Amino acid sequence: MDKSSDVLLLVKIAKMYYEEGKTQASIAEELGLTRLRVIGFLKRAKSEGIVRIKIVDPLSDFMELEESVSKKYGLKKVVVTLSSDDDAGVTLSHIGRAASLYLYDVVGFNDVLGIGWGMTILETSKYLKRNGGRSITAVPLIGGGNETHIQYDVNGLTKKFADSFGGESFSLFAPAIVDSKIIRDTIISDSRINQIYDFWNKLNVVLIGIGMMTKEFPSVFHNNYIAQPINFRGLGIAGDILTRFYNADGKNIELEMHERMIGIDLDTIKKADTVIGVAGGLEKYSAILGAIKGGIINVLITDENVAIKLANI
Repeated sequence: MDKSSDVLLLVKIAKMYYEEGKTQASIAEELGLTRLRVIGFLKRAKSEGIVRIKIVDPLSDFMELEESVSKKYGLKKVVVTLSSDDDAGVTLSHIGRAASLYLYDVVGFNDVLGIGWGMTILETSKYLKRNGGRSITAVPLIGGGNETHIQYDVNGLTKKFADSFGGESFSLFAPAIVDSKIIRDTIISDSRINQIYDFWNKLNVVLIGIGMMTKEFPSVFHNNYIAQPINFRGLGIAGDILTRFYNADGKNIELEMHERMIGIDLDTIKKADTVIGVAGGLEKYSAILGAIKGGIINVLITDENVAIKLANI
């Protein structure tokens, strides 16, 4: 076999194996070769540079982007994950996995960990592993919504995080919003509820999702949290964290219903050492930017598309 024929055979075998996905045995049978000869040809194809294998580490590739966003907005940490333009669920899964890993880095012994609600928090909980012995205290940051949707079962979510770190969880057995301020004041005067409020002033780490305004938001909000209708139009709402609304600059938008809420406020959230906002998807860009500008969060875990837009504006 002359040299040119030899090279052509090397290329043919390499394409069959790496591009067409054929097995070494099937290549050998098709070309009338032994399997050992096929293995030898594949090794030569790599050694002679016909086949070049590049390993891409997305975490490494994102380091510069993470640093750029972190420095631009003065954040303690930015974690960027892969975006999936075809499937929002895949993006959510990447963010949830990254959030669970980051928590293991920052949650310390005897820390008080505050847990929010929403799909991203639920997704994060799915990737928790037993990492006990830290003796943390985990507390919910808001009363319950419609608990037929597990992403709003904040007590259940809080227990998952406590179990993961070998700690104790406390439950907030109260609705997120009640019918009057008088009812709200009566509920929070209960010693068990008041204990949760005390923990909110001792938070070390907070994990929260970031919500956005949509056309469906008012009806979803009424169905899940409140019986009395509220008009959200014309308020300049860019996003919400635990039903506390803020504008594009991250400034708090006060509503009458907040006097009837049983949940942490944004000013108390900001007092925690580490406030982790987990959210992704370009549709949430304005809400995420507002949370950053308002100093509500100091750690952001998001996807590549959002991070690129944050870095370039």
